[in-house]
Amino acid sequence: MEGYDYNHNDGKIHTRYTDLVRCTEGQVLTVAEEMLCGRQRFNGSVTSFGRVRHEMFAEESLETGRTPECFRELDVELSLRCIEREFEMEVFPGVVVHSRTDGYAPDIEMVVDYKTCTRAEDINKYKNSRQHLMYALQLMNKGFSVKGALYLGEIWDAKREKPLGYCQMQKEITIQDLLKFRNEWLKDRCERLVVAINVLKGGKK
Repeated sequence: MEGYDYNHNDGKIHTRYTDLVRCTEGQVLTVAEEMLCGRQRFNGSVTSFGRVRHEMFAEESLETGRTPECFRELDVELSLRCIEREFEMEVFPGVVVHSRTDGYAPDIEMVVDYKTCTRAEDINKYKNSRQHLMYALQLMNKGFSVKGALYLGEIWDAKREKPLGYCQMQKEITIQDLLKFRNEWLKDRCERLVVAINVLKGGKK
């Protein structure tokens, strides 16, 4: 996240889900170096465009307390809580993961996440995303009930000059999904990051 400060001076490693996604065997040292040096990763034009649209959606939702009006085309008009709320959770001893939700719809007990895409079918790729599982863990840690995720997509032309329509996809979240995510993928990525940071710190001594 642009402008994110990793230095909390509490002796713990603070990271974000988006960083953990990049903690593959080939990239984890780069992620660790960025965190230790305070460098931000490069963001391309597509990423920047998506961020701008998210900011516009957030501004409207913060003002109205509801999903953006444009999604009424999908017959989606929901009350929202936790709009752009920053969560932090110590998922393993000494490792704190931060993330920010687009929103949470209490009436249907779902995480709401906005996406920009170029085709309606693109929204279906988020069925396999782990990001909504991270959101669910953090929301549940604060006492919210989470039964699933609702992805709301805005379809744009290739030049990103005008929206062409809207799409949506719902994904159920089960306790089994959350346990598998936490005990396998999340644990593995956090362990990789801890080792990489310790290796880099050791090399500077």
